[in-house]
Amino acid sequence: MNRDLLASLVEQGMSMRELALYFNKGQTTIRYWLKKFNLKTKYKSFTQGYFYPKRVDKDDQYCCTCNVKLNPENAYDKKSRNTYASYCKSCCSENTLNRRVTFKQKCVEYKGNQCQKCGYNKNLTALDFHHLNPQEKEFTPSRMMYKTWDVIKNELDKCVLLCSNCHREEHNTINKRKKLEKEFSFNLVNNLSDVISTGKNTGKNSCKQCDRVLTEENTGSGTHNKICKSCDSKNVVDRGIKGKERAVEYMGGCCSVCGYDQCINSLEFHHVDPSKKSSTYSRRFCHWGFERQKKELENCIIVCSNCHREIHSRDEWST
Repeated sequence: MNRDLLASLVEQGMSMRELALYFNKGQTTIRYWLKKFNLKTKYKSFTQGYFYPKRVDKDDQYCCTCNVKLNPENAYDKKSRNTYASYCKSCCSENTLNRRVTFKQKCVEYKGNQCQKCGYNKNLTALDFHHLNPQEKEFTPSRMMYKTWDVIKNELDKCVLLCSNCHREEHNTINKRKKLEKEFSFNLVNNLSDVISTGKNTGKNSCKQCDRVLTEENTGSGTHNKICKSCDSKNVVDRGIKGKERAVEYMGGCCSVCGYDQCINSLEFHHVDPSKKSSTYSRRFCHWGFERQKKELENCIIVCSNCHREIHSRDEWST
């Protein structure tokens, strides 16, 4: 910012809003530079006889970007000021999206602009930040947009940049390790305290799978009252995994765009016609029969996570 130019405009009596329009900057940016250069706009106070103009009436408000007339359907209402926001809803959403894209691009460039495992760099939306040590995680990168760059860099230094496929492969490895550790600890406890934790030699009702004594706190609900809650949850997860494996095999077993087949967690189903997508689609692997799944899959193509994000990115920017 040129101090001499800013000082001359302030001397001419331009307001902060007028300065923001002149430099095509936000009013916060103008306020920052005025404070930095120790300058003040020449607004008169009420004691000097100055009366601020009345706020624009709601009926005369227009969007600052597309100049469309604002109304309750297309604008956000500021009830405390009895006005609408400066932008219509569509422009507000577009501005937010642009800020997020710019912010992520800056973070991706800082981390090398490509997946540090496979070198993928085709699409910005398919690049993720993976924390090497989850215990050191302070912020999710997607929620750091309004923090200072020093704070952002400090958090990004704890991460590696991975594409969506490699990110899911990494978490799949972590989850398998956690599952083995959990099963080992559970079996160890059972072996050391059979009489206490299970129904053996106690005559009490016990879980049909793990033989743990059933209580009001750990018994499954409804028709699942013959097993404990942990086994019930494990069954749901196992049904989901088996259901997805069956569906992936039925659809060819690899991405129909790039041929990726390394990790089943990285394979997804993309609806060619979203209007035909079932409202209970999220429960398809756990609760649907295979015949119902096949009817839904007729409207889908199988793609890897990277290609899926590329497709949605193209659809988003084309609308």
